[in-house]
Amino acid sequence: MRFKDLEAGDLSEAQRRIIEEIKEGPRGKADPGKDRSLPRGLFGVMIRAPGLADTAQKVGAYLRYGSSLNARISEFAIIITARYWSSEPVWNSHCSLALKAGLAQQTAEDLSRGRQPSGMQKDEAIAYRYCRELHETKAVSDETFKVALDEFGEEGVVDLTGVAGYYTLASMMQNIAAFRPTPGVPVPLYPLK
Repeated sequence: MRFKDLEAGDLSEAQRRIIEEIKEGPRGKADPGKDRSLPRGLFGVMIRAPGLADTAQKVGAYLRYGSSLNARISEFAIIITARYWSSEPVWNSHCSLALKAGLAQQTAEDLSRGRQPSGMQKDEAIAYRYCRELHETKAVSDETFKVALDEFGEEGVVDLTGVAGYYTLASMMQNIAAFRPTPGVPVPLYPLK
């Protein structure tokens, strides 16, 4: 990683408060055994700007644990975003969660290789089309918007857009930190040619 590892003595009061909020929030409750005494990964980068980290961790917690989208669609949208940014840290953190939530292994494999996944469920195909258009054209067509609206509702469309936006930020942050790849992920993120 390009940033030096943080030590407890390096942290400001604001940074310590954010770490406590993360530990007491949905992330800490979802994985109570995980050591969160010092931030790693995304928050190991963002904690260096406490105002950003504080706001971003709350947005991320909502999108992961409180959004109107089911976990399979949310995690699929996350790995679609990771693929667009070639972000191994985001991919490695969320691909297994997508598979656990019910995404087909072949769907993840196709996406990892930069191919449009075959055999997607109806809601996955809608989410893929929406996210693909959003990432590629920076907008979505009226037709794509209507199809997504019919499937996910207004709140779901906003949440789907929020997932794409937040995990774009997460991908950018982790890409600038130059994390080393994590070995042993169920589907590796293949380099695009």
